[in-house]
Amino acid sequence: MLTLRLRDAASRLVWISDPTAIVPEHTDEIAASSAESMLEHLSASMISLDLPDLFPWTALTALFSLDTDAIRRTETQIARMCEAGAPESISCIGHFAQVFKENEGVEVARRITREQLCDLVASVPQSSPMLPLWQSLAGYCAHMLLGDNDLAKAFLDASLERSPTLSLNLDHIAVLRMSLGDLKGAEEAFLQCQRVGVGSPWRYTYDVTGSMLYMAKGDYRNSLHFANRALLRKPRFVGALRYAMAGFALAGNAKDAEIMHSRILRLRPNYDMGGWLESMVRRSPGEIGQTLSRSFQNNGFI
Repeated sequence: MLTLRLRDAASRLVWISDPTAIVPEHTDEIAASSAESMLEHLSASMISLDLPDLFPWTALTALFSLDTDAIRRTETQIARMCEAGAPESISCIGHFAQVFKENEGVEVARRITREQLCDLVASVPQSSPMLPLWQSLAGYCAHMLLGDNDLAKAFLDASLERSPTLSLNLDHIAVLRMSLGDLKGAEEAFLQCQRVGVGSPWRYTYDVTGSMLYMAKGDYRNSLHFANRALLRKPRFVGALRYAMAGFALAGNAKDAEIMHSRILRLRPNYDMGGWLESMVRRSPGEIGQTLSRSFQNNGFI
């Protein structure tokens, strides 16, 4: 017998199906009937006005997946919401999406300005519990899209002051410090992120930051440890596959590097490996970047 259950974001049971006998040739009918029953229940349910708006979190999860279709759909949905009168701060997620569009080669990122980011954050009431999130997203955009690290630091520090345990912001701080060459400070932020983000559904992205960090430090063993840990949590995560490939290449393990390379190309047949390597080299200490470039060339990855 098959029983389906639907739970909300807080794991509360909101719907349960009637027990159904599993008959292989009737699978489609069972699925359709269950879906109709679930939708009828949801449409008839009263929605409490004090429930938190989970859209920002679901939108960010879609972006972190690095799925190109999900990135496009998220940006389209945000545009529709803004046209329908959503709070202006929702645009922060739209700007954040540009980071993924650019880094994942989805399409040319929409240009933003320093003034736009500042105005968006300024539009959020100081009493809003979402302010630290918007500050953190704006800070990451300032770093990744504008190269304005002073503005990025100001936003990220403000978010940290308001919400010291916002793991996403600690991850962003680690990335910023890493790019500025402050590897000790980056490691401190990363380890704090690991502690407070132990229950986060985005831990796999934080693990990739750890892989980046230890690669920058020349600690390829730890870099591979965090890349592999991310892959255990999300086996098809391209971000982790890239750093696993790079870690194996730097460690001289050409066979496993090629396995990671092949997995990336199966997921993204047209992936611009050269573009990613160029970005990676820019963010790495000179010697490591040069070694990585030579290793990729020797292995035929570019």
